Amino acid sequence: MHPWLYLRPLFQCWFGVNLIVSRKLVVTMGALLMIGPGTIGLFTSPYVDIALLCVGGFAHQALSGALITLSSDVFGRNEVETANGLTGGMAAWTASTMFALVVGALAVFDLLDAVVIWTVLRNKPVAEREQEVVVPQNAALRG
Repeated sequence: MHPWLYLRPLFQCWFGVNLIVSRKLVVTMGALLMIGPGTIGLFTSPYVDIALLCVGGFAHQALSGALITLSSDVFGRNEVETANGLTGGMAAWTASTMFALVVGALAVFDLLDAVVIWTVLRNKPVAEREQEVVVPQNAALRG
């Protein structure tokens, strides 16, 4: 394949930037294109929805490709494996920790709901419940 079909050399040629800046441009373009799938709900045409999903797939792949290869551009030959391992490990740990914190924070709303229900919904005394008149459906229709 011709190198001009890849975004990094294309950006290097068009804008005259170095390797790292061209990778940053690819990441920025991918991030901007990821807005497209977020707007799917605004359209009624299935063809537009499919096109936006395709744009999202392209953007995701551009981001992934640029970020995965960025470590080999920044780190030396003997450091790439360690950098990728630390990045993957730290990203997984951070994501799982953040998920647990967010889900845990959402549990506060469940507790708040329980307090509201116990506060607002009062139990009726037994005598009051016995005094309530229950009208059968057939009697209500006749009267």
